[in-house]
Amino acid sequence: MQVRQMQKDEHEFFLDMLYESIYILSDKPSKEALLSSDGMKKYHENWGRPGDEVLVAEEDGELLGAVWYRQFTKDNPGYGFVSADIPEIGMAVKASARGKGIGRKLLEEIIAHAMTQGYEALSLSVDPFNHAAYKLYKSVGFNKAGTSGTSVTMVVSLTVADQRIRGLNQTAALNHNMSEGQKQSRKNKLLVGMVSLFSGVLLLAASWITSAIYASGVTEWYTSYGRFYTAMFETSIIPLILSLILVLYGIVLIAGEAGIWQSEKGEY
Repeated sequence: MQVRQMQKDEHEFFLDMLYESIYILSDKPSKEALLSSDGMKKYHENWGRPGDEVLVAEEDGELLGAVWYRQFTKDNPGYGFVSADIPEIGMAVKASARGKGIGRKLLEEIIAHAMTQGYEALSLSVDPFNHAAYKLYKSVGFNKAGTSGTSVTMVVSLTVADQRIRGLNQTAALNHNMSEGQKQSRKNKLLVGMVSLFSGVLLLAASWITSAIYASGVTEWYTSYGRFYTAMFETSIIPLILSLILVLYGIVLIAGEAGIWQSEKGEY
């Protein structure tokens, strides 16, 4: 897959992606109706003026997604407007191409391109219920700067974004270069952690039940709290300690491996 600048004869694809980027879950108007509305015309009318940029993702001759930015003014702001010298970006990936990291690649490329053009920051507008996009923007350093209607306005310093992206890419490279044996070892640790946690919980429950029976019988244990805790100490202290060790060991393994395993999965 390559990311490159849009060609003139690909303008209609840009409009398709602009329409796709508008997050409306139900009863979404047609492309023609939505893009001709007062709130959206400003995003594409007279495209090609100074500062307008579109990058597209292409693979085997097929366009898969696009990212763009345009500058607005205080008198005619976009939904993600922060300042006249901060371009507002938008992005979309074809539904059939999502989950492959194309959105992240497009975002990284537009940030790098904006830096070469001398910009210091970028802004955007995103629906907070668009969880995949919101998570992606947060991961490269975008932070909430305000709200516009039901959407959140976010902004990022390009220096911060560049540093964050470099760190993420280094981590991804390390994960990619791991041998299959190392990857399987991590998955095995995660499985052991889950088994340990489950076993610890079962043993803890068994210890409580045993103590309850010892204290006053199955039908009367709930009225004998003092005897119950005494019995628990006398009969179940070793299983109790063992169960806590198993639970803690499971939590440590899961916490240590789950995040790494998750980072290897595809994304927006």
